[in-house]
Amino acid sequence: MKAIAAATCLALLSPLSVTAADFAPPAGCKGVLTVQSRECTLLNLYICEGDDSIWEATFSADGFDVLAQYSPDYIWRDIAYLWDQSRETFLEPAEDAPSLAELAKTGVDTFRYTVHRTAPGEDRLLTIVGADMLSGETVVIDGVTLARVDTELQILDDEGTVEYASRGTQYLDVERGLFFWGKDAVLDADGAETVYDNSPVDFIEPGEPGFGAAVPLYDCNEQKIAFEVTP
Repeated sequence: MKAIAAATCLALLSPLSVTAADFAPPAGCKGVLTVQSRECTLLNLYICEGDDSIWEATFSADGFDVLAQYSPDYIWRDIAYLWDQSRETFLEPAEDAPSLAELAKTGVDTFRYTVHRTAPGEDRLLTIVGADMLSGETVVIDGVTLARVDTELQILDDEGTVEYASRGTQYLDVERGLFFWGKDAVLDADGAETVYDNSPVDFIEPGEPGFGAAVPLYDCNEQKIAFEVTP
C-alpha cells in the first residue's frame, strides 16, 4: 500500500538531503529505478548503505514534490510534502501494520495505524485504515509483470471523522517487492468519485536513457479534469 503521496523539514529525513530546486542523493545512496507515470508524475527510487528503507522521490510539472521513506514491507515510515511544508511519520506500535508477506500469503492485507502529521500551524494524529487485495490478475507494463492490487483506504481524524476515502488499484512488482500507484477514485462527501490515474508507463533501469531524470513526460500538457464515475 502506497502513501497518498520545507526544506528544513526535508533535511530531517536523513540520509537524503534535498531542496525544492535540486535533488541528488548523498554519498552512500544510489538510484535503482526511475518510473515515468501518468498524471505528469515521475518517481526515482533509491537505496542507501546501512538502511533497509526504500526511498522514493516524486517529481511533478512543478519539480521535486515529495520524499517518502518505506520499510521493505512498505510501511509508510516517513513522508514529506514540499507544496504545503507538511510531514507525516508512522507511529509505533501499529494496531495492524501493512504487510507484503501477509498479502502474498493470503491475498488480503488489512491495515490500521497512526501517523503524526505536522505542518505550519498543524500538529495532530491521523488514523489510516484500509485493505489491499490481490485481484488474481497480472498486467505487463513496459516489459514488467505486475500483480494488480485492489485497494481501499480511509484517513480519519482524532475524532474518527473520515477526512479522505479512496478505492482503486495499485500495482505490485512481486519480484522486487515494489508498489506503484494506479487508478484511484477519491470519494466525495456526496458519494461522487473523482478519478486519478498515476499508473506507470516506463520503467527505466540504471544505464538506460532517462534513468535518474527529474522531468515527467506523460499528461503534463493536458488539462486535468475531474469527472464522476457512475456505476
